[in-house]
This record gives sequence, structure tokens and C-alpha cells, in this order.
Amino acid sequence: MSFMNDSLLLSQNTSETAYLEITEKNFMQEALEGSVKKPFLLQFFTDNDPISEKLLPILEKTIQNLDGAVRLGRLNVLQNRALCQQLIQSGLPLNTVPITVLFIQGKIIDLFQGFQPADSVHKFIENAFKKVGIALPSAHLLEKGFKSLEENKPEEACAYFGEMIEKNNESPEAWNGLLRALIAMDEIEGAQEAMTDIPEKLREHPEIKGAMAAIEFAAKKGEALSELETLKKEAELSPENLALQFRFIEALNAAGEPEKAADSLLSMMADKSNQEASEQAKQNLLHFFEAWGETDLTRRYRRKLSSLLFS
Repeated sequence: MSFMNDSLLLSQNTSETAYLEITEKNFMQEALEGSVKKPFLLQFFTDNDPISEKLLPILEKTIQNLDGAVRLGRLNVLQNRALCQQLIQSGLPLNTVPITVLFIQGKIIDLFQGFQPADSVHKFIENAFKKVGIALPSAHLLEKGFKSLEENKPEEACAYFGEMIEKNNESPEAWNGLLRALIAMDEIEGAQEAMTDIPEKLREHPEIKGAMAAIEFAAKKGEALSELETLKKEAELSPENLALQFRFIEALNAAGEPEKAADSLLSMMADKSNQEASEQAKQNLLHFFEAWGETDLTRRYRRKLSSLLFS
């Protein structure tokens, strides 16, 4: 039976995205044997299930963003009871739907139950690909972007991250990279403008929050540089003024001296005579880590923090 006739259903949203209607007749050919040539994502669903319907456009969009690297199918469990019973007996938990299963090389690599947002579905596929040693088509854009950042080529990094966002504007890694590349180019206003384009549901993601913290510090750089010497003198004259000490430390970090700022916070933490100040110093240091991102500097000072806390 050819699936190219009535079993190829087009999404209502776009003619570019399609899913296969999987039945007992074509399950073996398309989901299992077909996944040897190309990974196959299969949603098990029931009619009139709101969660299944809510998830479908997310699956379609995710597959579209992967440039044809994965095929998508749907199987109605109530219309294919015999097949589903066999799959349950082989260990597939189909008692609760929707359940979404990824087949690669004729095998089930991973699955998830219920609803997942777009970034989680993308991460699910990415992690499954890693298990079998396959790279996502767009993964190289992130790798090249962050490599360009490490090599101090922010303009080049911007291009890679921008291309990734065009393919998947719900990638927190790409938005994080773009914002940090703009900061590295000293395009603070550009970073602030780009921040407004980030989808609302990504704003609490750790990578986005970290990039936003970095923008916050970068925006204060000019002010910090102009005030640094004054704050340094005032802090030296009033060591008991904790608010002033923290202002000076924050200015150090914003002015491009993060090591001095972090060392000052670690020194405050090591002084156990003032627990409140020690705890505040710890929170400030964690905020620095968030703003710095996953860099060698962050990893180095995380180790120092761990040594201090557990010594």
C-alpha cells in the first residue's frame, strides 16, 4: 500500500510541514523500517484529546525546523488496537496518551508522555540524536557560533546565531549566543532591542536569564568606569559600609575586572564574622556566574566557591 495517496496529511498551518498517518498496515514499513533511512517521530494519540491536539503543531514546527532530518507520523490508538496491544506487550507504555516516540535505525531510542513545549521537544530530539552519534542539521550553527565567540569573532558569531534563530526562534542557546555576541561587539542597545524579540516563554530559561544579567552589567560599564576610582577610595575609607563595598565590587565587574570582583566576594564569604554579608556575597557571586555564562572564568570561580564552602 502506497502511503503517498490518502495517508499523507498536510498540516493546517503550512503546506511545508506534513505528517504521515500511521496504521497497522504501514507501521512496520514507515516507523520501523523507514527509521533505518531517516529518524521517525511518532505521536500516539486519540481523537478529541486536547493535549494531543495542542502538541501536534509543536511537533510539526519542530520537524520543519530540522530541515527534513526527521519524519513525523501519528497513530490513532483506538483505531489500531491490535497493533497497540502488541506494542504494550513489548513494553511500550501506551495506557496513557499522548505518547511521542522517536525511532532511529529501527529501534525506539526515547519517548516522552503528555505535553512538552517546543524547546523541550527540540532538546528531546537533540539528546536522542546524541545517544546514537548523530548531529542535528542546525547543531553546527550553535557550535560554530560559540566557537567564534571563544575566538573573539563576535560579528561572525552573530551571523551563525541569527541563522539558527531564523530556523528555530525558540532556541534559548541561540538567543543566549546572539545576546552575548552583541555585548562582545559593544552593541548594548542592539542587545537590548534583540531581548524584546525573545519569545515570552523563554524568558525564565537559565541561559536567557544569564544573558539578560550580562546585558545589565554591560549597560553599566560606562558608569562603572567613571565611578571606579571614587568608589574605590570611598570603599577603602569605609570598610564597614557593606552597601558601598558591594557597589564597588559590582563596578569592578562591570568595568571589566571580574577576577578582582569575584576575589573580593570570596574574601567577604571567608570572613565568618558577618553571616549576612557572607550570604549576600555568595548571592552576588552566583549572579556573576549567571552573567558570565559557561566560561573558563565561571568554572574556575565555581571551583573556588566549592572549595570555600566545603573546606
